[in-house]
Amino acid sequence: MSTLWSPLRLPGFRRLFAGQALSDFANWSDFLALSTVVVYVWGHGALELALLSVCIGLPYVAVGPFVSLKIGRLDARAVLVFCDVLRFAAVISMLWTESLPALFALVFIKMCASSVFDPVRQASIKRLVPEDRIAEASSLSQVLVNGTKIIAPMVGGVCIALWGAFSPFWLGAGLYLLSAVILAGLPRLIGEAAERAKTRFKDDMKDALKYVRGRPALLYAIMYLSVWMFFVFLYDALFVLFTERLGLGEASLGVLMSGVGIGSVLGSLAAGRWTFWKAYPLKLMSRLGIVSGAFIAVVGIGAFGWLPASLWLWCAVFVVLGFLGGFDAVPYGYVLQTETTDATIAPVSALANALQTGSMLVAPLLGAALASWIGVGGVFLAVGLGMILFAATILGKLSDREARAACLETQT
Repeated sequence: MSTLWSPLRLPGFRRLFAGQALSDFANWSDFLALSTVVVYVWGHGALELALLSVCIGLPYVAVGPFVSLKIGRLDARAVLVFCDVLRFAAVISMLWTESLPALFALVFIKMCASSVFDPVRQASIKRLVPEDRIAEASSLSQVLVNGTKIIAPMVGGVCIALWGAFSPFWLGAGLYLLSAVILAGLPRLIGEAAERAKTRFKDDMKDALKYVRGRPALLYAIMYLSVWMFFVFLYDALFVLFTERLGLGEASLGVLMSGVGIGSVLGSLAAGRWTFWKAYPLKLMSRLGIVSGAFIAVVGIGAFGWLPASLWLWCAVFVVLGFLGGFDAVPYGYVLQTETTDATIAPVSALANALQTGSMLVAPLLGAALASWIGVGGVFLAVGLGMILFAATILGKLSDREARAACLETQT
């Protein structure tokens, strides 16, 4: 019987896992440093921070999907190493940057490489891990994504406090370089299916869309997570206003965000440890969406002042929210792996990233506008009820037999 840690017994996946850990840590280690340099060192404000967010999110929408289509059949090892080296060069250059446009350009270059690295990493997992261990491998990969979001910014913050605003760039550049060295030891990763598919899968986004539309399980999973991410970005920037409404103090925001991060790691670990959901991942995602929506609605009720302003209470609520989100992401990764081929996983993954990250460019502005209209509590309550309605609607269209058939379709 496969265990959560069993994929790490595979030398290739173990090396990929180590490289991903370093790259993910580097991705988030300079998260605070960029904002600190823009606001505290150079004295800019909200508009410049918004432009920084655009530079971070836009490559996932405008670059990653199309580049991944062109390079999907190349040696994945070479692409991963190139992405790390390019990010090393971009981050190390930030140490000598003295203008905002130059910094934005370097951030954009770095995130272009990241937008390609992720779908190619997904393809590498598929080529290194046998299908009966895909669920566990997806869980471990998601644990890294969630765990580094918690730890890396904290480490970056300590570096800023000890050695100045630019010090995390040294850390990130070094980690990217080390990751490149480790990933260079991978075997050549060109799948046989990708070679055979050269004449069938054209380098066109229409083919990726057509492929997704022809697989209901894959289409639903991408659609579900895209809508879920849109809901998240609607309220994500309003957490600080939530703590203000409750009078919890400035320090409470960091505590609550840490609770979300810890919960997401625990959720990812639990999904990899107990893989009962593999027979019906889509139904599980919908059910978790309903429960998540209920907890988000509870946050909205709290923002209206109808629940106690207890930090312990809200920390528990946010841990549960993180747990549900972390657990939900693993079945999605499993569907993405099992419903694609060597030739299609990179472009399909990039397409999914574009749809999900695209919310980052629109939803925060919409959320702010809604908050001025219906209040912070109204936004959380509306998002929660919307999530419940959306997940329940999809769940109502699925049967246990249909979900199981959709997930096993590619195996038969």
